Amino acid sequence: MKISEEQIQNELFGKYKPLTVESGITNFPFSDLSDREFELLSYLLIKEKIETNSFGNHSDIALMQGVGERGRDCVLYQKGEVSGLIQCKKYQARFTKPQFLK
Repeated sequence: MKISEEQIQNELFGKYKPLTVESGITNFPFSDLSDREFELLSYLLIKEKIETNSFGNHSDIALMQGVGERGRDCVLYQKGEVSGLIQCKKYQARFTKPQFLK
């Protein structure tokens, strides 16, 4: 069955949650994403937060090409000036609070 454009928009912005059945899957396997897929996911999530004014004072984000960027995966801007950088890293295990703070 074809879904409406309205439902697509609602799903994109988290306003629609379909009925679910127990699938046995507990978490989305983020570890299965490639490095670039994770960078793109991070970019899209932060871009949406910037567009809804819920990501600090940043007004824009740019996804870098991934080659020769010296570890900068995304660049954050505030009124046309660089205001932050995002560097994605893939780790096998979860961070403890002390590890995260370090």
